[in-house]
Amino acid sequence: MGLLDLLVREHVAPVMRGAGFKRSGRTFRLIADSGDQAVLGFARQYVDPGAAVFEVGYRIVPAPYWEWINRQHWSSGQVGSPSAFALAAVAGDVVPPPRAAHLPAGEGRLRARWAVREDNRQVCGEALADALHTK
Repeated sequence: MGLLDLLVREHVAPVMRGAGFKRSGRTFRLIADSGDQAVLGFARQYVDPGAAVFEVGYRIVPAPYWEWINRQHWSSGQVGSPSAFALAAVAGDVVPPPRAAHLPAGEGRLRARWAVREDNRQVCGEALADALHTK
């Protein structure tokens, strides 16, 4: 199992499960009775051979919004669930603290990248779990 998957299993899954989210791989989803969804997901970036670099995206997708933006596809049955990096009413990234960032001095999208290595797995995992738990 890779570093990112270990991080998700050990630090993210317990927090998200406690909040009522269901897991599928690196995606966590909470579906309200109304059909509204909150989605959290992980996108691996292969930019550093010494670390598992990834972004953590979240989306909040009200059911009427999802139905509207996919209205032309409903009849074909081709509409799936929203992803953590799709169009959404609310969208954002969980930005890492400097100690867990791939490029702590980076700007824009580069600042949103996390980096986990063997030597910082615990610190990175704790920072991510804290960010998810307190935000």
